Amino acid sequence: MTSNYLNITRSIEALDKLIQADRLAAIAFAEVAFNQAVTAAVHNISEIALICNTRIQADSQIAIAKLSSSVEICATELLAHVERSALIIQQRQGLILDDQETVSSMVMEIGRSSKLTISDTAASTIQAIKNQAEDAIKEIAHNSQKAISEIQALSKEVTMSIREQAAIAAERLEDAKKTVRTPENVVAEAEAATNLVLDHSKEALKKLDERANEGLAELNRCVEISTSSLQEVVEAAETRIIELRDVASNSIEDLIRPPPN
Repeated sequence: MTSNYLNITRSIEALDKLIQADRLAAIAFAEVAFNQAVTAAVHNISEIALICNTRIQADSQIAIAKLSSSVEICATELLAHVERSALIIQQRQGLILDDQETVSSMVMEIGRSSKLTISDTAASTIQAIKNQAEDAIKEIAHNSQKAISEIQALSKEVTMSIREQAAIAAERLEDAKKTVRTPENVVAEAEAATNLVLDHSKEALKKLDERANEGLAELNRCVEISTSSLQEVVEAAETRIIELRDVASNSIEDLIRPPPN
């Protein structure tokens, strides 16, 4: 009887060692698998965010350069128009006609037409600059959203994978508690091991969520900065063009103003 009891006890001890070995192996495997998955995902998230941020910054700088160029082109066009108008006005004013009122009317009409052209040129340039900026902002938002979707999809995929691995490991460890020959201390240890695996998975997912949120925040900040920069350039461009328009219009006014008696 004593011998049978000792044999049963030894069998339970052997089973306990086997289960303990399985638990340790399962925990170690799960922790490594979780860390590897998260490390790879974090690297990919960082890469996606870096590539997108670099592209956004480059696109923003290109757009700003184009907007600045449009302002300079407008300035050149307005100056050239004033010079052409001045030449035409001088030619008309140099005409020797009996009816000076006719000359004055011609000059005034040239001035009116010139001022209208100056106003239209300025208005069309401002609108073109706003359209260019709007297109650039839409492109930036599109590229950002694409990167955000990639990060979210990657995070979701890795999260599901880790949860599946955690569920498999937990199920494997749960079997230890269902063994009839397992004493209470083995059941408790099996339950602790199960909780440890689940804790590892939660910790891994926490790191993944943190990095994913950081990546999304980086993208949003980059978009906000680029959008704000473009808007500031548009505002400055509009102010500059209006100033150029007013200077050009005043120059025309000076040209058509009758000389003092």
